[in-house]
Amino acid sequence: DGDTFMLTKNDAMLYYRGSMRAHQVGFLENVKYITKTYDFDDWGAFTYDSLLMSIIPSKFFLNFSYMVLGAISSVLLFRIGCHYMPVSYAFVGAMAYGTSSFLVMLNCTFLKEPLFVFFIICTMYNLSRGMHQESNLAYLRALFFLFILFFFRPAVALFITMSFGLYIAVIQ
Repeated sequence: DGDTFMLTKNDAMLYYRGSMRAHQVGFLENVKYITKTYDFDDWGAFTYDSLLMSIIPSKFFLNFSYMVLGAISSVLLFRIGCHYMPVSYAFVGAMAYGTSSFLVMLNCTFLKEPLFVFFIICTMYNLSRGMHQESNLAYLRALFFLFILFFFRPAVALFITMSFGLYIAVIQ
């Protein structure tokens, strides 16, 4: 159909059709179907999409939510950057991320990667905030986002856990 920019169109259509099912049968019934039918690392995307589609059954609303998550990711990257570099560098880095044509396109698809990246950034932001402000609440939020991340890519959640554990061991 001339859509040469979609990397994995089959996955996007699978997530879209799966989320449309939630509108027809209800959110909880669809979650039961998802857990029985799909792989563990797809549960997060299907659940998020199904929740939004059960609220407002519109692909434009779903696309809009992905774009909002992309914008929030840029702001969180800026805040992470402010912990480690001058504000001007953090701003340029966040702007480069937020206006990247590839990421803008990816945020307009029904793929799980924008959600996956959002939860990675949320986890890293809260870990960074916890380290710099010595906030136990930030660490709890990081654990929450890490738990959610587990339903997108368990291996990445494990790598983040191990790297943070190594960081704690080194600073002790």
